[in-house]
Amino acid sequence: MEPFARALADDLNLPAAVAWLQRCAVDRAISDTERLKVFMEADRVLGLDLASVAAEHAKAPREVLASVEEHRAARGSRDFERADSLRATFDLYRVEDQLADRALLSRADLRVAARSRRTISSAKELPDRRKEPAGRSWTVGIVTREYHADFARCLAGVLAFLPPDGEVVVLDSGSRDRTQNRIAEIAGRDERVEIYFADRDLGEGAARNALIRVARGGLLLMLDCSVEITGDLFGPLGRALAEPTAGFAGPWGLRTTDLKHFDEVTSGEAEAVQGYCAAARRDVLLEIGGFDERYRFYRNLDIAVSLAARERGYRVLALGGDCVRRHEHRIWESLSEEERLKRSRRNFDRMYSRFHGRPVLIRGPLPRQGPLPLGRD
Repeated sequence: MEPFARALADDLNLPAAVAWLQRCAVDRAISDTERLKVFMEADRVLGLDLASVAAEHAKAPREVLASVEEHRAARGSRDFERADSLRATFDLYRVEDQLADRALLSRADLRVAARSRRTISSAKELPDRRKEPAGRSWTVGIVTREYHADFARCLAGVLAFLPPDGEVVVLDSGSRDRTQNRIAEIAGRDERVEIYFADRDLGEGAARNALIRVARGGLLLMLDCSVEITGDLFGPLGRALAEPTAGFAGPWGLRTTDLKHFDEVTSGEAEAVQGYCAAARRDVLLEIGGFDERYRFYRNLDIAVSLAARERGYRVLALGGDCVRRHEHRIWESLSEEERLKRSRRNFDRMYSRFHGRPVLIRGPLPRQGPLPLGRD
């Protein structure tokens, strides 16, 4: 249970905790008795009432249990027609055949209906193209979470200016089914768009790493749905990143002298580029190990990945501000002031402890274009 407890202690990282439970569920080295014990212990936190689920088989009517035994015997003798006909006698119960001599019996009326599309619980379920040579000039990566109208606006701007051999990869990180249906409809209108759906919020760092995993572009643009591309942003970003010393580039840079107070800049070299619209070479992202998945919230994740690139000697550049427009950031606006501060502070402390005292700051005069405090949205 230690991995489960560690995941919960890490900002209540339920995706990681549930992923560990899923691995336990299929690990043949764990006995059924021990597996049940693990899940019952975990359910003290999850509150899913798994004890009643485990007891459904024992509480089934005798006639249903007898039909299940006949069903298993028919399957064992390869009388599949008889086995299928017996399913009609299960009434409100559902039988899922496993091994030849085993079947799982459960209450059908208490089970969640099957999803209309395949979803993932982890980026490891996606194709891994990281070692493949780049087959496209650009990959635009978009993480969505609710607000399908914002996604539609963002995607329309991308497709209007995307180079002919570019692609768009979308990961919906746990939207409700109705929203996922709308997002699937919007994304399905253009063959350049590849979309994946997660069954829960994977966390911002993990979601962006999932996009890196499937990207085929030599250049990657990570784009937030609050941003609308209004001009040829790909041209200036591509030219900037063609320089071997350039690691990240984007319209809104951040300058700082102490990693505590940041100023937004729209041109020149910076310590970080804001993650609403940030481009990088794929090889640079892979070299620095992608995004830190401990950052489940988006705030300060952009600073951390930019500083990781600067630590490797790459420059971070601000440019292209005349080709984009920022809109309301819905997720930020949906949070209370207390929740904003709590999530931002946790990520800030992680970023500051990692890079304070490291050679990541630019030496020289700091261009002032207006202060941006820790609570930037």
